[in-house]
Amino acid sequence: MEGRRVVTRYVTFKVRTFKGAAPVYSFPASGRKNADFVWSHGGGQRAERNRGIDFAKQGFATVDIN
Repeated sequence: MEGRRVVTRYVTFKVRTFKGAAPVYSFPASGRKNADFVWSHGGGQRAERNRGIDFAKQGFATVDIN
């Protein structure tokens, strides 16, 4: 589904960001309700904008957190 429009937003908190990386919220720009999930991980991985964009192009809304 190439060419699907996607919106990404950095999620900020009053506390602070973790090691300079803020969570990323990504979703299709269609305005429709979408299946969504939280992508949480550990072990040195970080929030990644491109991963959210890939899932949003497939019709999912994601929050990628540290």
